[in-house]
Amino acid sequence: MKMTLQQAFNAAYIGVLAQGCKSTNAFGSCLYDDGKGNKCGIGHTMPEGTDTTEINFMSVAELLSARHPSIAHLSEINPRDLIDLQDCHDKTYLGAAFISQFTANTERFAEQRELTIPPTN
Repeated sequence: MKMTLQQAFNAAYIGVLAQGCKSTNAFGSCLYDDGKGNKCGIGHTMPEGTDTTEINFMSVAELLSARHPSIAHLSEINPRDLIDLQDCHDKTYLGAAFISQFTANTERFAEQRELTIPPTN
């Protein structure tokens, strides 16, 4: 089923806040799914059971360019919006500052696109 930008945003926002941390490997590189239950924003939009082993080091722009099936459900969303949504997660610090940075990034993203911030409880 195709997702709208609002649906993708909701999945990313709720999913990342619920896990409470950034999805990275041991070197701090962002991953769609770290194998420990943590996902980046775009990772939270992917269908359950998506194998991200081969795509974890690809940007969403590369996945879009390759028309990768892991993001086929996002094909009707403007690519720039998907890149910016990915950046809400990826362009943050590790550790305690992550959640406040991610929240600020996603709230700015939502405001710029006139999206609604979903409830998280």
